[in-house]
Amino acid sequence: MKPCPSARQRGVFTIFSTLAAVTMLLFVGLVVDTGRMMVMHGELQSAADACALAAAAELNNSADGTASARAALAGKQLVANWARQNFQSDAIAQAEVEIQLATAPKGSFSTAGTANARVAQCRITPSGLSTILMQLAGIGELTPQAVARAGLVPGGRVCALPLALRKQSYTIGQVLDLVTYLRVAEFGGGALKDDASYVDQVAKWGSCMVNTTPRTIIIGSLPSLVATALDARYTNDPEVGSAPGTTPRRVLAVPLVNIADNKMDRQWACLELTGNGLFKFLGYANDGTLVPPAATKPWCVASGQPLGIHKVSTITYSNGPFVPALLK
Repeated sequence: MKPCPSARQRGVFTIFSTLAAVTMLLFVGLVVDTGRMMVMHGELQSAADACALAAAAELNNSADGTASARAALAGKQLVANWARQNFQSDAIAQAEVEIQLATAPKGSFSTAGTANARVAQCRITPSGLSTILMQLAGIGELTPQAVARAGLVPGGRVCALPLALRKQSYTIGQVLDLVTYLRVAEFGGGALKDDASYVDQVAKWGSCMVNTTPRTIIIGSLPSLVATALDARYTNDPEVGSAPGTTPRRVLAVPLVNIADNKMDRQWACLELTGNGLFKFLGYANDGTLVPPAATKPWCVASGQPLGIHKVSTITYSNGPFVPALLK
């Protein structure tokens, strides 16, 4: 017969079992809470990426000096209205978002911004994440954080309104008539679409993934309905309403086209809608006139991917139109 364990031995086994159970519980708690932290950090990083891109898209060096303020507001509003955290159960408050701006990726970042800022940094630091089982080890809260930077880079493919500017000699600051100088453009190839299709594009983003390299496109005269839609784009600006302001919705990157052969040049023009059937010529986006720009010249910032790349390592300012891209 096997001898029965003594009371002392049973006590030792109990202590070891308890310690093993506590250790296992702490280990499980570490796995559970760390997993939650990783999921939450992924949510925050996605929000920070979108925030930085939204802020950078506003950095058009506007003549009215509002680009920095708009960048901070756009980034924070996007996070507050769109992003969620903690397994998509909680909103992120604007107070938990900090946006700083700089003129270069390794420049001096400031919440005040500068007139010629080209890089936006978004930092999201929500209130601490309460732990579940790690509290047994005295760790009651974890503090996740996410940071992203985005800058303006030359866009190889952009979102552009269905417009082209007739190539001829222009003077910077010249105010021109929409119908006389602009043409409706079909970037996708084939015949021109109906007027309503272009009116819809003018109200939204236009055509995306438009290649900025020279090629042949289809153009036609600017329909009155499209001209009216461009005036509506000016007066219905979501940021300033009908008040003056060189917002991204009003400053457009438009390709120049030789009327004789519908050949889209390498050059793109920078135009500003002014309402009442008129626009202002701000210069050429990629011939050096706007790089670097004078303080009163906005950059042409379009939506889209820089050469089809989502993240870039460096920023070059040699040509445009520019698009926001995440920085590695």
